[in-house]
Amino acid sequence: MKKALRKALLAEFGKKARPSDVHRQLATRRRAKNEKALDFVYSMQRIGKQIDLDEESICEYIIDGITEDETQRATLYEARTISALKEKIERRERAKEKDEVRKKSNASQGDDKKQSMGKQNSKVRCYNCGEIGHRSSVCTHKN
Repeated sequence: MKKALRKALLAEFGKKARPSDVHRQLATRRRAKNEKALDFVYSMQRIGKQIDLDEESICEYIIDGITEDETQRATLYEARTISALKEKIERRERAKEKDEVRKKSNASQGDDKKQSMGKQNSKVRCYNCGEIGHRSSVCTHKN
């Protein structure tokens, strides 16, 4: 009963998507830089469901649109279902976040080292001219 009513309503009022239009949309859609990966996945799912596209095909379109990096894409292609793909994407995003945190941490440690080296250089005395702040190997007062 419900299915018949739904079909009748869709036939009367529903806008049917052409499969070629849906495939074109999926093929050209790319993840925006500020778009979260899972938001992109949900968007692609909505587009694909307009024509009841199979899950594996939707996965391929998602992978093609989510990254340009061939190695990352290869690991994502292992997923055959959308739930498996989401899991892989979430892991990849977490790893990327950890890398960014690590890079920031290393950069701040590098700045700390530079500052401490600057302090050490201010204590260094040149054996050639006796001035503080440089070594004899870089002394401009050489004989």
